[in-house]
Amino acid sequence: MVGGMHPVQVVLLLAVVGAVGTIVWRVLQWSQARAAASARAHETAAREVAALSRARTRPGADPRQPIDVQSAAAIEPRAEAAGCPWCDGNVHVVEHGARGDGGDRLRVVTLRCGSCGRTQVTYFRVQPAAIN
Repeated sequence: MVGGMHPVQVVLLLAVVGAVGTIVWRVLQWSQARAAASARAHETAAREVAALSRARTRPGADPRQPIDVQSAAAIEPRAEAAGCPWCDGNVHVVEHGARGDGGDRLRVVTLRCGSCGRTQVTYFRVQPAAIN
């Protein structure tokens, strides 16, 4: 007998303490992993919000504020040079058309990012240079 306990009782007590310790350890690991995943999700959401803000405020994102160019030939190179507002990847022209909008004849360029696959629309207005 050990301290008034039978050796079998001591072994059982140690087994229970070990099992409880293992359970507590696993719960702590799980909660730390969950906290890390939550922090990663928060960081991802913050990056997405910032990227969306960049996408909405970039030049030519709004048809009321198109990018002025002197020639239609300058539109596609200028559009592709801007890059993707979400991931800074290279974009390429998917479609280039024209539309009337409130008296202005706008050029509408649809771009797709080669990295993230997102599409964006950019508006241009051809304003020929004034002749002196």
